[in-house]
Amino acid sequence: MKAQIPELDWPYYPQPKQAEAWENMHPYSAPTVNGYGAAKFGGKSYNIRAISMMHAFARPLHIAIFARSYDQLKDLHIETIKAEMSAFIDAGKMKWNANDKQFRVTETGSVIKFI
Repeated sequence: MKAQIPELDWPYYPQPKQAEAWENMHPYSAPTVNGYGAAKFGGKSYNIRAISMMHAFARPLHIAIFARSYDQLKDLHIETIKAEMSAFIDAGKMKWNANDKQFRVTETGSVIKFI
């Protein structure tokens, strides 16, 4: 008997403050590097995750997300991505490598690395 894969629902739908930040951050005109910074609670973390996931699932990319400490990355991004994208991880469409501190999208080969 073949195991059933749960339906995969995209988890990123911005709240009003996040949507405002999204408009400022995306779309971009294909630069090689994007950097974001602003006041606290402006929706940056959400948008960084959402934009990274959207592009990583669309085409092969290497994405780096930086923070001052690994604890910040873990709390703001890594654990949150694991929760938000759990259906994709369970379906094998995304894999977490703790040693390299990176997610890999299996279909596109995209890498999201945390530095």
